[in-house]
Amino acid sequence: MGRILSLRNIIILMAVALTLLTSIQVYLLAGAYTGENERFEQSVKEALLNVRYKMERYHIEQQLNKRLDVNALQQDIINSLDSIQVDLNQQPFNDEKISSKKEFDGFNDNLKTYTSQVPDLTGENPVRLIERFDGNIQMLEQNPDQLKSIFKDLLFGYLSYSNRDLKVELIDTVLKEELLLRGINTEFEFGIYNSFNNSFRHADNTNSANFIYSDYQIPLYYIGLKNAIMLSVYFPNKTRYILLNIFFLLISTSLVILVIVGLFVYSIRIIYKQRQLSEMKNDLINNITHELKTPISIISLACQALNDEDMAKIEGIRNNYLNVIAQENKRLGSLVENILQSAVMEKGDLKLKFVPVNVHDTIQLALESFQMRLKSQNFSVEFKPNASTAFVDADETHFTNMIFNLIDNAIKYSKPGDPNPKIRIQTGIKEKMFVLQVEDEGIGIKKEDQKKIFEKLYRVSTGNVHNVKGYGLGLNYVKSIIEHHKGIIAVKSELGKGTRFTVSVPLHQS
Repeated sequence: MGRILSLRNIIILMAVALTLLTSIQVYLLAGAYTGENERFEQSVKEALLNVRYKMERYHIEQQLNKRLDVNALQQDIINSLDSIQVDLNQQPFNDEKISSKKEFDGFNDNLKTYTSQVPDLTGENPVRLIERFDGNIQMLEQNPDQLKSIFKDLLFGYLSYSNRDLKVELIDTVLKEELLLRGINTEFEFGIYNSFNNSFRHADNTNSANFIYSDYQIPLYYIGLKNAIMLSVYFPNKTRYILLNIFFLLISTSLVILVIVGLFVYSIRIIYKQRQLSEMKNDLINNITHELKTPISIISLACQALNDEDMAKIEGIRNNYLNVIAQENKRLGSLVENILQSAVMEKGDLKLKFVPVNVHDTIQLALESFQMRLKSQNFSVEFKPNASTAFVDADETHFTNMIFNLIDNAIKYSKPGDPNPKIRIQTGIKEKMFVLQVEDEGIGIKKEDQKKIFEKLYRVSTGNVHNVKGYGLGLNYVKSIIEHHKGIIAVKSELGKGTRFTVSVPLHQS
């Protein structure tokens, strides 16, 4: 009981340690995801603020261009410069003013260059208009009254104007540039709507809820004091994008968790296996002790009886005791042989001497050896040697022991109290393989036990009934010998109806 509790405590401690380690890994991973998500949100909000700033500059630039006759201003500058050039061309050369024609040509070239640098204010590209904003302000500084009037109108229009000309393509371009500038390279959709009635001016998809309830939106401008035209951005693949950004950490953490879980499961299996082997070892020692004690006791009693002069004179009784001693001695030898064979098989030192063996003769020899035992338990044995050829290449000693073990197993696991137990043995040929079947009508084997019966020291549970003697070595030895002969063994059993073992080994190659 103490050992069971100890094992249970070990498993509990290992489970607690596994849970703590896994929790730490999950916590670190969750922290990394949260940090990446916060960085993402901050970057998007900064991008939206910059988009609003640039769009406001664009709107003001547009209003300035409407109030100023930009085309006329540009033409006045160009005309003035042209008139200066014409006057210079018409004046004669004067050494005090221009020492040579070469110097005049240089001045003329510089004038042309200056003229060509006058900004083209007639272009329709909104980005260029934004870039010229500072230049226009400088020009307005020359006329402060006009500047004051323009900004009065702009302020009034900013508060009351409800139908701005929103450049969707420009917003899309600027938004994409701002996101890329902050390292956000994932698919996005945006919408522009009125916060008062949720009416949309633009939407990249028909699901308006994605934009109305988005965490990433900002007012482009206000209509009155509360209503605003909102710019809202939705990222359909946000979670996937964040996970990809922490992909290495995600994979490494997952691998660590899997390794820890795998080691835990493996350790539990090893501990359980060791415990099972320990119990099997104890059962084996108990069985061997019992098996040794019984024949030794019988031999001792038979020897004592033979020492009695009166009983020794009776021929029949004396021969009977001698037979008992011989049988029990053979039983002891068989037990020791099985244990030695198991040790040899485990070390891998088994050396086989292959010779042609007649399997039918070997079966007959085995049945004759079991004759007394079969007769005492009223067994009926049906042997059908159907194979057209009975020769296989085998080690005679070990192959014979294998057949003995199969027949012994059929006898041991017969139904208790069955007045007429049966054993059927038959042979055949299938695909150049010699097939041997040993079938009984005994207690059968559970399905869950059928995969384990060939394991060393494993014995099929028979509940509280302990009338089956064995060591858990026989079938393990049988399978090992068959595999050394390049053969296979299969079992088919039904609980309460019996078991059939089928052995297939290659035929003798002449």
